[in-house]
Amino acid sequence: MKLKELFNKLNLVTEENIDINRIVTDSRTIKENDLFIALKGSLYNGNDYINEVINKGCRAILSQEKQGKYIHKVKNIINFKNKITEILYNDIINETFFIAVTGTNGKTTTSYIIYKLLKDQENINVILVGTNGIYYKDIHQELDNTTPDELIIFNFIKDNINNNLKTYVIMEVSSHSLSLNRIDHINFDIAIYLNLSHEHLDYYQTMDKYSNAKSLLFTKLKNKKIAIINIDDNYAYKMLNLSNKNICFGKNIATNKITLKESNLENLTFTIDNSEYKTKIIGNYNIYNLASAILCLKEIGISDEIIKEKLIKLDNIEGRMEIHTYQQKNIVIDFAHTPQAMKKALMFLRTQTSNKIITLFGCGGNRDKEKRPKMMEIASLYSDEVYLTSDNPRFEDPLEIMKDCLMGIKNDRVHLYIDRRLAIYNALKNLNKDEYLVILGKGHEKEQIVLDNKIRFNDLEEVEKWMRKQV
Repeated sequence: MKLKELFNKLNLVTEENIDINRIVTDSRTIKENDLFIALKGSLYNGNDYINEVINKGCRAILSQEKQGKYIHKVKNIINFKNKITEILYNDIINETFFIAVTGTNGKTTTSYIIYKLLKDQENINVILVGTNGIYYKDIHQELDNTTPDELIIFNFIKDNINNNLKTYVIMEVSSHSLSLNRIDHINFDIAIYLNLSHEHLDYYQTMDKYSNAKSLLFTKLKNKKIAIINIDDNYAYKMLNLSNKNICFGKNIATNKITLKESNLENLTFTIDNSEYKTKIIGNYNIYNLASAILCLKEIGISDEIIKEKLIKLDNIEGRMEIHTYQQKNIVIDFAHTPQAMKKALMFLRTQTSNKIITLFGCGGNRDKEKRPKMMEIASLYSDEVYLTSDNPRFEDPLEIMKDCLMGIKNDRVHLYIDRRLAIYNALKNLNKDEYLVILGKGHEKEQIVLDNKIRFNDLEEVEKWMRKQV
C-alpha cells in the first residue's frame, strides 16, 4: 500500500509516497518500505533508534516524541499502531487458521505434536511459534519471547508465505503475552487449555490473578470456535465459562476419557475412549498433551488412522525427557523449571528404576522466589542426591538464589555449585553405571543469562564434552 493512501485513512499528511509492506517496532529487523513505529517500552525506547532505522533506508516513522524528516508525530501511537495493523494485515488476520496452546506446563510438547503431524499434509502451510522459535519448512527464526508480538508473526507470514494455500499457525500462548496485549489482533480458531500450577507469581502475585490472565485467551476465540480443555485441572472451570464450544477430556469423563495403558522409558501407550495410541514421547504425564493434540487434529479433519500412523513414528522432543546413555550411565535432559513439572518428571523416573537418581537444577534470577524452596523440597524428596546450581541468574547473586532454594531442603545429600558446568562435571564424575543423572531447567536452551549477557551454554553439550574426555 502507498504511504499516502495509508495515511489518508489515518487523517495524516505526508509528502512521501513509497510502498509500505510491513510495520516494524524492532529496529534490528527494519527494511526499506517498512513503517517503523517508535514505541516506548519498559526496557527500550524506540525513539532512541530512529536515526538507526533512517540510516538503514526507512522513510516512514511514527513517533509520539519526535518530529522531523520522515518522522510523523502522533498523539496516541498505540492507537495508530492498532489501526495500521488492521489495515495492512487484514488478510492474514482473517484468513489464517490460528491454534493456541496455553498452560503452565506442556505448551511446547503439545504444539510440537500438532505441528509435526499436520505439516506433511498436502496443500497447506503450517507454522510453529513458541519457546524454540518460529518454524516453517526449512526456515527457523529465533525469538526473544515464547509468544512474540503479533507483528513478528504477521511479518513472518508476509515474508515467507507467497501462495494461496491455507495457512495454519500453531502458537504457544503465554499468560504474559495476553496480559501485555502482544496478540490483540489474533482471534483463534482453536484454543487448548492444559493446566495451571505455580509459576510467574513474581508478576501475578496470586494464582487467581495468574488464572485470570490465562483465561483471557478464551475471550479471543472466533465466533463459535473451539476450546479444548483438560477438565482434570483445578482451573478448567474458568475457561469453560468463556467459550462457545467446549471439547473436554480427562481421566474421569464419559466422552474423550483418557486412560494410561503402558508407560516406560521407550514408549507411551494410552487410549482416548476406545481408540489406542502409541508414541515414543515418554512420560505418563504426557497423555494430557497428546490427548489435546489428537483432539485438535481431529477437529481440523485429520483422520484417526493418520494420527496413529504418524504418532508412532514421532521422535521425542529436544530437551523434553531426553535420555542419553554413555558407558551405561543414564543422563536425562528436561526443561522442567516449575515445581509441578519437576515433580512429574522425577515421579515418572522413580516408577521406572530402582537405581539411584541424582537431580541437578537451579532457579532463575529476578523471577518467582516462592517456587525456589518448593523445587528444592521436591528434588530432595524424589532424588537420592541433589546438585544445586545456577540457571539464568540474571541480575541476582547466584548464592542468594541458592539460599532461597535451601529453605526447602528435606535431606543433607545436596551439593552446591554456583558454576553450572562444574556442577554437571562433578555430578557425572560421581555417577555410576545404571544410575540416572537428571539435569533440569534448561532443556533445549543454548544460553545461560548472567546479568544482561547471554553466554553460550547447553546442558547436553556439556555432558558430551565431559564424556569425550573420558574416552
